[in-house]
Amino acid sequence: PENSFVAGDRYAFTVTAPTASVASVNDAIDALLASSYLYEFIHVVGPSDNAMWAALDVRAAEAEADYRYIHFLAEARGPNAGETVDQWVAALLAMRESFASTRVSVVAGRFELIDQATGRSMDRNGAGLYSGRVSKIKTHVSPGRYIDGPMPGVIGLRPNGINEAHILSLDQAGFITFRQYKGANGFYITNGRMMAEPTSDFRYVELRRVMDEACTLVYLAALRHVHAEASPAGLDALEADLETPLQAMVGAGKIASGRVVIPRDQDILSGQTLRAIIRIQPVAIMREIEVAIGFENPFRAG
Repeated sequence: PENSFVAGDRYAFTVTAPTASVASVNDAIDALLASSYLYEFIHVVGPSDNAMWAALDVRAAEAEADYRYIHFLAEARGPNAGETVDQWVAALLAMRESFASTRVSVVAGRFELIDQATGRSMDRNGAGLYSGRVSKIKTHVSPGRYIDGPMPGVIGLRPNGINEAHILSLDQAGFITFRQYKGANGFYITNGRMMAEPTSDFRYVELRRVMDEACTLVYLAALRHVHAEASPAGLDALEADLETPLQAMVGAGKIASGRVVIPRDQDILSGQTLRAIIRIQPVAIMREIEVAIGFENPFRAG
């Protein structure tokens, strides 16, 4: 109409950010699982809930059954409008109660980041920076290793009002969070958590990663012997080839030790399936350091 859009007019509107459905994510995963690409994990970008996490866990199990050893990285939602930090943390903890997985990680930690293109600050889930750190380090290294430095481009933790108690609650529940250290600048990964049970061997991503690497390498080594003769020499050769990638991982410092045992009394003639037992010892991580310090008088004995 005439006189529309003149100086001083104001127009306001709200928008809803796009989100991915479980079906659309599954379609993308189908393409990846059908491909010949080798990869360690799939990062599903965007806020998600325990229904999505459960779907990812199912797909990880399917991949494992097909000799593809991967894990998934998902992003928890941020606070809703009007939701306090306490309420947001409680909501995430409630979602966690109905979900557990040794192949799914969920990032709850949020940052205020500087956009390198525009210079503007923005509130974002930290999964992008976390996945970059995991991709950069070796499989046996904790993403929270202090010496690797703080997360780049971060100027603060979000949401506003989050404190150490909130971070501890989310971390102990299995979410990936971020923290500060007293006397140090910057923001660090608290732990590379998996959404596993507290007693699981796969509570931390570095344990998941070294096991998946070992499984992948051993699988490829075993392929060389499929349909080969199960003679004493053949079994010795298989055992040696299965040990080779494990010893390479030991040499690279990725595991402390690895061993292969093939019981020689198996009835392969009837079952036609050979069973090999493989055990690896991971590298221990110093997650906390306790120091006892005090005065000492060299003139007093005892």
